Amino acid sequence: MKLNVSVATTDALDAVRNKGGRICPLTCENGYRAEGDRCTKITCRKGYVLNDENECEKKGALPEAKKKPELQHREARPSSSSAVTRADAALSNGTYQKCMGPITGCYARAIQQMDPQRAKIWCSRQPTC
Repeated sequence: MKLNVSVATTDALDAVRNKGGRICPLTCENGYRAEGDRCTKITCRKGYVLNDENECEKKGALPEAKKKPELQHREARPSSSSAVTRADAALSNGTYQKCMGPITGCYARAIQQMDPQRAKIWCSRQPTC
């Protein structure tokens, strides 16, 4: 449905009133994910904990700064352009998953939410799926 959002018209208000389902996407707080029309708590399997990105990670995993140097070097390597192209294509057709790696413009968005070193590592991660 396309509506003119610059002006509130009676037709637009009627269209919103008559819509039976959700109008805006469901946004859940950290630790929860949208499933249908409700937020459900994310639970991790035994030995895993929920991280800041709402993903389960192995309990007791070393923080980025304490990882072995060879692991840090591997993660800081820029992602290949073919991996970014694949992730961009998945984003455009609605099948993107975080495990596909970074998409175009990752660093510009990430730097607004995290420190530069963590943003560099996050946006240079290799695809895992």
